[in-house]
This record gives sequence, C-alpha cells and structure tokens, in this order.
Amino acid sequence: MIITVKSLLKDKYSVELVLSILAFIVAIYLDKVIEVVIYALYFLIFLELTRAILTFIREQRVIVRYLVDALIIFVLREFIINVVKINTQDLQHISDILKNSVGINTILLGGVLLFMFFVRYLSNNTMMKKSVLE
Repeated sequence: MIITVKSLLKDKYSVELVLSILAFIVAIYLDKVIEVVIYALYFLIFLELTRAILTFIREQRVIVRYLVDALIIFVLREFIINVVKINTQDLQHISDILKNSVGINTILLGGVLLFMFFVRYLSNNTMMKKSVLE
C-alpha cells in the first residue's frame, strides 16, 4: 500500500507524528534530548500565555484553564531540570532525598504539580460554558 504525501497531510495526527519522529531523531543525533524537551516546554508556555491574552482581548474574559495549563507546563519544566540536569546526588536510601536541597525542591515541585492538576480539574468543572454566557 503506497501512502502519498497528500493522504498524510489530510490527517493531522500523521503530520504531528512525522514531525515528532524527526525532532526526536535530530535530538538523539545531536545528543540534546533534554534540551529539546525543555525548549519545547518553553514553547508550550508561550503558546498558552498567548492564547490566554488573545482570548482576553477578543472575548473580554479570562479563561483560567489556559493560565493553569501554562503554570503546569512551567512546573513540569522545572521538575525536569531539577531531576535530570541539576541532580548529581547518588541516592542510596529514600532518606537521602531529604538531605540535599535538590531533593527537597523536587518534593516541593511535585506537591505544587499535584495542586495545579487539582486546580485545573476545578477550573474545568466550574468553567462557564459559552452557551451560558450568551
């Protein structure tokens, strides 16, 4: 079965998959996987903030979900940086986590991340629908 470029472009998931595979291969080839992930998360943060600002300009209302999504992505980025890039400690026991500042910071970021997911859940369930506003 021959797959043409036109048929791939019709399905948006195929385009996303191809672009993701290419970005992953380039990142592995350059040995910069963590940096690519961190910069992709930066891009998503700017995307969510831009979406929130444009929604406010167009509709004159703030959608908290976009801001919460940006904060969740920011905390995820910080979590990845703390766990992968900064952490040089060897952990022999679980109690070693509380003996250094990176471990304590990672626990705090995990708590903040759980709290932000809870806030996102609340913002989705309590959000006023567009039909109610009209």
